[in-house]
Amino acid sequence: MYFDAHPEYWTKAGDLAATVQHQWVAHLSQQDPLLQEALTRHLAQLRQALAAGDPSPLTALLVDHILTCWLHLQAAEIHEGYVTQSESDPAAATRAAKRLNHAQRRYLAAIRQLAQLQRFGPTIQVNLGLQQINVAPAPTS
Repeated sequence: MYFDAHPEYWTKAGDLAATVQHQWVAHLSQQDPLLQEALTRHLAQLRQALAAGDPSPLTALLVDHILTCWLHLQAAEIHEGYVTQSESDPAAATRAAKRLNHAQRRYLAAIRQLAQLQRFGPTIQVNLGLQQINVAPAPTS
């Protein structure tokens, strides 16, 4: 099959996190090429800093989730500011504040998950016969 011989095609096309992040960057930058490039570079810098040299797939997934949540949070902040300043409809302001609050909770939860992974590492479960043993690395200070 073609994709088996050329994984570079399906790995890029199948990376939905990157697609979502690209859409958020396009939305936030309002198609301004300078701002798009700045946001893209900022995300790359954040990705590198958050991964902290850990190449594990779980870390990569969590970092992608954090970056997506960060973009969503920025959009919610902008929207909430716009609604607060431009509309006199209290219901719209309440909805925008709820959206912002939800985005903040998701973002902070994603950061907590990565911090836990980096602090404790993944737990390894080993089954020996009828006995289950959970092995976790010692916490680092």
